[in-house]
Amino acid sequence: MLQKVDIAIDVTCNLLTAQIKDYRGTIVNEVLGEAKQSCLALNIDPSFKEVRKRMKKRFFDEKCEDESSEISQHEKFKLALL
Repeated sequence: MLQKVDIAIDVTCNLLTAQIKDYRGTIVNEVLGEAKQSCLALNIDPSFKEVRKRMKKRFFDEKCEDESSEISQHEKFKLALL
């Protein structure tokens, strides 16, 4: 599809971006799968440790929660790899 004569650059960029995102998702899943297999082979618990929720100092009129504290360790690992 990328080798067509009449394909536009923006379409090509969008296709490549989608391919890279898909590839990154599969890489993350493969890395996690291999890590779990290694942990099981070494008799180690293959789960992420939960860390203490950090308290953020807020102003008296703030009502929203800190979104970064709601992200699980598994999601943080995925974001770090991407």
